[in-house]
Amino acid sequence: MSETCMLCQVIALEEALRNNNYILDLKYDGSRCIAKRYENGAVALFNRQGRNITYRYPELLKALRGFLPCDSVADGEIVIMKDWETHLTDFNALQGREHLQNTFKIKLRSESNPATLVLFDLIRLQGQDLAWQPIEKRRQELHNLFTFNTFNTFNTSNRIVEVKEFENLKDAWDFVKKHNLEGLILKAKGSPYEYRRSNNWLKLKNTRRATVEVSGYEEHPKGITLTGRKIRVACNGHQSIEVKRLLEQKGRLQVEIEYLEMTKNGFYRMPTFKKVVGYGFYS
Repeated sequence: MSETCMLCQVIALEEALRNNNYILDLKYDGSRCIAKRYENGAVALFNRQGRNITYRYPELLKALRGFLPCDSVADGEIVIMKDWETHLTDFNALQGREHLQNTFKIKLRSESNPATLVLFDLIRLQGQDLAWQPIEKRRQELHNLFTFNTFNTFNTSNRIVEVKEFENLKDAWDFVKKHNLEGLILKAKGSPYEYRRSNNWLKLKNTRRATVEVSGYEEHPKGITLTGRKIRVACNGHQSIEVKRLLEQKGRLQVEIEYLEMTKNGFYRMPTFKKVVGYGFYS
């Protein structure tokens, strides 16, 4: 079975409101993970690129051995939970663990910043391929595992929890905005699990907007990367030609960006270029 996972397309709130034929999952700010338990009982974790990351999260392995039956595969998100009640996660703390190689440091971080695996799909169960089954069936089988294992969802003593699901989009979006969470994943009812990017899973992002100043650029095959103080943002396609011309002519530009959050170092995380809104220096 492939270690690759099903990926989302982005959707706007206005478009999402036109269709209520979705399962509504909270989107967690973490690292995507395919969790496998083989026929011999061994456990492995893979990231969205298919890279084996089992060694990074020793605290998850014992929990998975007790939770996931042999010859089974689940899909989820590795997070470090900041607030169990609101489901707010600490992405910066998780990043501090993402590239560790030293066994001693990994052990220390697993104790000081333990990770949690939030599961939202079950692709294989005890040798049975569930990928072609509708999502409702896969979700029920996953829920049965939590019920059988008597896991208490979002209890800090547990390392494996079930995704938070909502009944309607308005309540879900209100919850996301109130607690400043990353967004929602809308999953088409009746859809199978696809090992690719699919319109059956749609991502509704809770983004912010800001105006920033850029004073330079770097060229790349798809366009340019605009650079400024604590900002690097890609500007691709035909619009990059005009933005490059304006920047060379004016020296500095004020551009509007969309971003997820500010990092602890004051950088804009996951910025997206929207448009030019001014020229030259701020007055």
